[in-house]
Amino acid sequence: MKITDGHTNTSSYTYSTPSDGSSQSISTTVGNSAAYKAIHKLNSVQKVQKHWAGLSHTGKIALGASILGVFVLVVIIYTFVCITQRKKGRAEKAIHDKEWDEHERELMSYRDRMAKGGFAVSHLTTQEVKY
Repeated sequence: MKITDGHTNTSSYTYSTPSDGSSQSISTTVGNSAAYKAIHKLNSVQKVQKHWAGLSHTGKIALGASILGVFVLVVIIYTFVCITQRKKGRAEKAIHDKEWDEHERELMSYRDRMAKGGFAVSHLTTQEVKY
């Protein structure tokens, strides 16, 4: 059995109470049925395209300029954060390099003392040790 709906823009059908089975006893309600809405449902891309097509030329320009403005603002903030972090990194490196140099000097001083025989003399005072 095949059922074909001959009416368009019909959301529902009602039958008169003393239904004699004729087509005149069927009345229709104008509108789209749930099945029609489900079949012709727009996906996200189609909805956006429909809304974009409905915008005026000025609205399209305003939307494009807003998006561009937000993009430029994000780039400026990102650049500022990168520059700030770079300065902090340089300062940390300078502190680390200074500490490294101090440790290096201390190590060289220790090596010089060891080379001159200044080891294993913990029982001597600093005045007795000759470097």
